[in-house]
Amino acid sequence: MRYLVTAVLCIAGVSLSSVSNAQSSSILDLMNEAVSGAPSVEIARADTARAQASATRIALSPYEYQLSGSVGQRFIDDPLAPNTEFTEYGAGVSKTIRLPSKKRLDQRLSQIEIEIAELGVEVAAFEEKLAFIKLWNAWSQAYRFVPVSQRHAADAAELAQLEVIKVEKGAGRQINADVLLAQSQIAEVLAEQDVANAERAKLNLVSRYPMIDLPYNPLSLSPSISAIAGSQLDEPVNYPAQRLAALQSERLRLRAQREGLNKRPDPTVGLAVTDEFGGRETSVMATLSIPLGGKLRRATVNEAQAQALKSEVEARLSYQMAERDFKLSQDTAKSYDRLIAAAEAAREASRASLVQMEKGYALGAITAQEMIIARQSLRDAERSYAEYAGQAEAAKLLLLVYTSAK
Repeated sequence: MRYLVTAVLCIAGVSLSSVSNAQSSSILDLMNEAVSGAPSVEIARADTARAQASATRIALSPYEYQLSGSVGQRFIDDPLAPNTEFTEYGAGVSKTIRLPSKKRLDQRLSQIEIEIAELGVEVAAFEEKLAFIKLWNAWSQAYRFVPVSQRHAADAAELAQLEVIKVEKGAGRQINADVLLAQSQIAEVLAEQDVANAERAKLNLVSRYPMIDLPYNPLSLSPSISAIAGSQLDEPVNYPAQRLAALQSERLRLRAQREGLNKRPDPTVGLAVTDEFGGRETSVMATLSIPLGGKLRRATVNEAQAQALKSEVEARLSYQMAERDFKLSQDTAKSYDRLIAAAEAAREASRASLVQMEKGYALGAITAQEMIIARQSLRDAERSYAEYAGQAEAAKLLLLVYTSAK
């Protein structure tokens, strides 16, 4: 009877807490709140500043102005010359010019650098949502077992107490009372273990997302998941990771194209002023120089092209894996719907059987051992139903996250 009172108080506490918690908040709101403050998402956001700086660097010319200067003494070995020693100097400025075709490619590469960083935030948020679902489902699943085990422990304690009363009145056997008492104690231990598992699962969720205010129990937000329309879960998926793979593939393709253009070197133009023979000769010269390409440039191009080809294959496989994961999630959700129906039928059959067994036990036609088996059968059926219900909820939530990643 002690555990029965505990169970009643626990159920009452759950009801009061469910009323006090703001029901306007759905599981999706809670998940988005958790994800927005997750460290992985914060790190991805911080990387956008790095991307902005990289984009600026790529868009700018990689070449800078170069200044040069020289000064020296000229000696002439001519005894007839009036002056045989002269001070001379020279100065110049030069810069390598980025060809227009390369400049346009650099501009696109700078844009794609920012796009990749921004999409990285979406990828981090998507991955964090998957982590949240996993932790949430662990808590939800563990919590669903608590009322089942507590109710079973309370019923086992009540049955043992009734058998003790029968023994005291001389209408029962002590061995049956001892067996039922032992079963009651085992049920109480299992119920306490389920409570501990639920608390540990909740602690894991809080430890990863300390910024969110969790409800008293996860089941209070279940209706928000059940209300999700099935049509929402049939739309095609375009994961952020897919789009990121495509952008990264494009970036490598553009880099390979740029290396191909680099086989044609950029020209360097310059202007130089010289003063020779102590000012007797001065000159102003414009210069143009073009480096000669060689094996190193060709090897660099071949390497970049190989990397681009590899990234294209990876992007294509990413799309295939995304389609496979989505299809698997759909099949999983549908399979759990079927399992729930079967588990519910088994639960109702076990419950009806237990009612008949209890009537027979009251008349002395059913033994205590048979009652134990009947109650365990109902407990197993209820736990199976709770497990499938939790897994179906998680599968539906997972599909919603997939279809919302566009």
